[in-house]
Amino acid sequence: MNSVYYSGLAGTYCNFVPTTFTLTKKTECKTTEEFDAIIEKLDRLKNENFNRVLIPEFNYSIDHNKITQNVQFIKGYPVATFHPEYSNILYEDVVQRKSDWTFTDYSFMNFIVDKVTHKIYAIDFLSFQYCPSMDYRQYLWEDKLKEDCEIWRICNG
Repeated sequence: MNSVYYSGLAGTYCNFVPTTFTLTKKTECKTTEEFDAIIEKLDRLKNENFNRVLIPEFNYSIDHNKITQNVQFIKGYPVATFHPEYSNILYEDVVQRKSDWTFTDYSFMNFIVDKVTHKIYAIDFLSFQYCPSMDYRQYLWEDKLKEDCEIWRICNG
């Protein structure tokens, strides 16, 4: 997990130490179908390419019906579907992706822009799924745009 940030030492003004962050996500599956579906997603995701939308480095381990993911934490901010610079990239590289598998939850919290590199990362691995219908993807995208714009309106008056 290679994103390195520099954290200041308490009580000092100029001493910084390299710091990396890892997020641990634990999922307890209730059925073998859930378990198999999640493992398939994670295995597929390791080999996928979304062009300008990156996947954080991750690995996972299994203990019976429990899956533990260790994921590179991306220190940044949500993309927001109404931000044109990033929403165009998400639309082209995720929604219109020429694959039957893609992300389908376009919530602005599911895509993070790294605060240092300004690269976009998809972080909701469970929304990666088989979705061959471009019409359905388009519907999901437009629905999320409306919702995000309403959130923006409420938050900003």
